[in-house]
Amino acid sequence: MSLVMQENLEGKAEIPRIINDGKESVEDIISNRKQISEKQDELEEVDRELRDISNELKSYDLPEDVDVSSLESQRSEIEGRISEMRQEIGRVEHEIETLDEKVDEIDEKWREEAAKESKHRTMMRKLDFVEDAHEELTEIKQTILAQIRENTEENMNRYFNDLIWKDEDYTVELGEDYTVSVYGRHGDNKIGSLSAGEKQVLALSFMSALTKISGFNAPIVIDTPLGRISSKPKKRIAQNLPDYLMDTQITFLMTDEEYTDEVRAHLQNSVANEYLLDYSNEVTEVKGR
Repeated sequence: MSLVMQENLEGKAEIPRIINDGKESVEDIISNRKQISEKQDELEEVDRELRDISNELKSYDLPEDVDVSSLESQRSEIEGRISEMRQEIGRVEHEIETLDEKVDEIDEKWREEAAKESKHRTMMRKLDFVEDAHEELTEIKQTILAQIRENTEENMNRYFNDLIWKDEDYTVELGEDYTVSVYGRHGDNKIGSLSAGEKQVLALSFMSALTKISGFNAPIVIDTPLGRISSKPKKRIAQNLPDYLMDTQITFLMTDEEYTDEVRAHLQNSVANEYLLDYSNEVTEVKGR
């Protein structure tokens, strides 16, 4: 799981908890304010009782049998109750102030988490876009690679059957990893039974097909291109290979047995320069022809 996704999940879990804490704090404040109201009502009632007792004491000439000390005791008790209630009211008011501060903190934290969640939602949308784009690009890439392989296979089929000197038609196939298979008319894979010359033709066909499909006209150097091929098929290769590698600079390194007069005649319209490498006394001299 990515860090963004993890933080997003944590943020989503945090916000409900913050809201719940805030709700509980507000409920506590409401309850405490109710207690204060009740205490104030009770205080007013006790205060009225105290005033009544005081007024009663002032308005009457009390006989000697009236226990003044008892009345004073009641009055003191009421005053004590009043003091306790005022202290309780003060305590509750302080608790309300504390809860108000807590609610403010919760509200600030909620706003921070809400902003964080909004940021995470934006990040998740971007992440989803990148993942979708990656999937699309991967699919496009696979489609292009498959098309390139099919085109290479098609050209290789044509080149090989044009260059091969046998009357039999072959089917050349390229696997996904560009493994080459050559099938005969009966569907048997002949890749293992091709002669050295046929393998040379297959390699030339593969190289020509790749060069054509690549779109790059990089120079090509081929050493002994006709070295394993008998004299008769050389004519077909000399006739066709320049057409397959049209607009491509090719350097053939051939022996005199390869570069026969017949081969030279078929290549002369495509050859710009000829050089003879004359090796004598352990020295190779390059001569123009």
